[in-house]
Amino acid sequence: MNALKKVIKYLLYGGAVACCFAGIWVIYVAIANFREMPFPQWFVVLIVEVIFTCLAFTPALMLLKRFKTKMWHWLVIGIVEVLVIAVTAFALFAFLALLEP
Repeated sequence: MNALKKVIKYLLYGGAVACCFAGIWVIYVAIANFREMPFPQWFVVLIVEVIFTCLAFTPALMLLKRFKTKMWHWLVIGIVEVLVIAVTAFALFAFLALLEP
């Protein structure tokens, strides 16, 4: 049982690192595309990017804080990691599909 906990812990750490890379990518996209759209659109996109960036860095911060209830803590971290990685993969595949002729 102890070995299983260590494997899950390292998977969560790896997922948190992947989420941080996704957050850094969103920050880069936000800076690169800043104000290319009219006002109401870029403001909404900026808000969505800020929310996603906060969500992307949440697992790393939660792992560093080390809450007392480990099971719920790990479950929430896993759910957030899956959401962030899934949305990032979807955006990346959509971006790659737009690049193809």
